[in-house]
This record gives sequence, C-alpha cells and structure tokens, in this order.
Amino acid sequence: MFIEFHCPHCDKLLKTTADKAGVNANCPGCGEIVTVPLVTTAEPDPTRAPTESRAAAGVSRDDSDIEQTLCPMCGGSNQLHARRCRHCGEDLEFEMGEGSFSPTPVEIGPIFDKAWGLYKQNLGTCVGVGAVFLVLTTAVNNLPNALIQSLTPRRAIDPGAAAALLLPLSLISWVFNVFLTIGECRVMLKLARGQPTGIGDLFSGGRFLVVSLAVSLLYTMMTVAGTILCIVPGILLML
Repeated sequence: MFIEFHCPHCDKLLKTTADKAGVNANCPGCGEIVTVPLVTTAEPDPTRAPTESRAAAGVSRDDSDIEQTLCPMCGGSNQLHARRCRHCGEDLEFEMGEGSFSPTPVEIGPIFDKAWGLYKQNLGTCVGVGAVFLVLTTAVNNLPNALIQSLTPRRAIDPGAAAALLLPLSLISWVFNVFLTIGECRVMLKLARGQPTGIGDLFSGGRFLVVSLAVSLLYTMMTVAGTILCIVPGILLML
C-alpha cells in the first residue's frame, strides 16, 4: 500500500509506502523536512467500484504488482533495480537494471540556504562533532613526529630506526583519519535527512573503513599521477 500526500511547503505530490508513515524525510521538490502522514483506514463503501477504492487509497494497479525499493534520502518509491531515485536523484546502492541517466540541474543558492538552515538548527551537534574531530585528528597526526622528536635528541633511537618507526605510525594516523572522516560524513548525512544523530555516530564508520581506505589510496595515487603529469611537461618545456 502506498501513501500519497502533498508537501506543505511547495505543494509537490509525494508518494511512499505505508511503512514510512510518521517518518521525517526531505521533500525532493523544495528540500524541506516533511512528515509522512499516518495511514487512515475507513470502512469500504460497497457502492463504489473496486478501482475507485484503490485510487482513493493511493494505490494504483501497477504499483501494487511491481516490487519497489525506497530511496534512503527522500523515502520515495523506485523500481527494484533503479540506480538513482526518480524523485530526488539520490544514488541507490543496488544492482542496476536497464535504464538511462538524465542529468538534474543543480542550483547553488538553494543548496547553500538549505545547508545553512540545517547548520543553525543543529548548531550544537555540528560544533561538537567538529570540535571532537579536530582535536582527535590533530592529536593523532602530531603523535608520530612528537614521539620521534622526543627519542632522537636523547639518542634513545638511531635515525634509521626512527624512520622505520615513523612509517607504521603514519599509517595508523592515516587509517584513523579516514575512520573519523567516515563518521563525520555519516553524522552530516543524518542531519540532512532529518534523522537523530550525535557524537557517537562519529565512531560508526567501521563497516565502511576498508572501502574508504581503498578509495582514499586510489585518490592519492591519481592526485600524485596528475601532479607528475603536469610537472614533467613543464620541466621539459623549460629546458
């Protein structure tokens, strides 16, 4: 069963499944947070045709027979193997069937206004998460150099051993930074979706860590390769 209702802010017609009743979601039209209305059941009128009863309940003949998947951003219903939400354009993490991609125009002004409004509404959470993130990443990033500098002047460790120790410490620092970055992204996504969140979600990125490390490594390699491809031709032109 599906629920159809209008956004109270932009009057856009929205549609989602009945199990989303009472859930807060972002309107794909204006981006404002709306609450999916509760399902009201009424006694069927025997004088009405079955098709009329189905239409009044917001259920179409096709929708009731087709498997649907819900968008995690707006809660809208999509075909089972859709890649992107047809309501808001959100990526759907499922295998994609046959289909086509149509670009969606993006305006910076409304995005900035929406982000600033969410930031002001959740100022305590945003500032708290940002402060914890900054303190922890700064401490972990400075730990390897501080440890090496404290040992080297007292000759407690030779330069070769110091270099060998610096590598695993730097690796640990990199992994920790990626882990916290995942958590920070999850906090901000939950705020954007109108979902409850807190500082505890800053440490909830464990199941995404391996993939994120691979992406971070690939990004670094691509950045270095791009830099080299820009520098080498410049050097050759200078000769």
